[in-house]
Amino acid sequence: MTKERAAPVLQRLELAQFLAEGAHLPEIFKDYSRQENVFQAMHEITRLNDGDGVAADVTWVQGQSYVIDHFLRFMAYHGYMLLKSELPFPFEDMQSSVERSEERERAAMQAMDEPASVKFDPKSEKQLATNTARSRSSTGTK
Repeated sequence: MTKERAAPVLQRLELAQFLAEGAHLPEIFKDYSRQENVFQAMHEITRLNDGDGVAADVTWVQGQSYVIDHFLRFMAYHGYMLLKSELPFPFEDMQSSVERSEERERAAMQAMDEPASVKFDPKSEKQLATNTARSRSSTGTK
């Protein structure tokens, strides 16, 4: 194979390596756990702002997979890369958004772990079961 004919093959191999190494990804997406944090935060913020809108049926995992594994790779294959803007606008800080989302998640989990204000009373449970059985027998249901 001549050098001229080999050049496109070598370029494709270099592009494949470039994509495989994730060199096309923004710095924040090069670490998998940071990707997860960003997509979880984005999913939460989208859900809060969009409610039951277009993203309601998409999980953060599906969004992450599509954007990272398909969309950004497809765009990079065609010469486009996602870059942070250097324009002089008061952009939100990505890490701050992620941290606020994580804090809301921790607070929600902590609220689920807190004991209920009503204590379990085995006598009440037994009485409830007895009343339910009586109610079912009087109505003929099982």
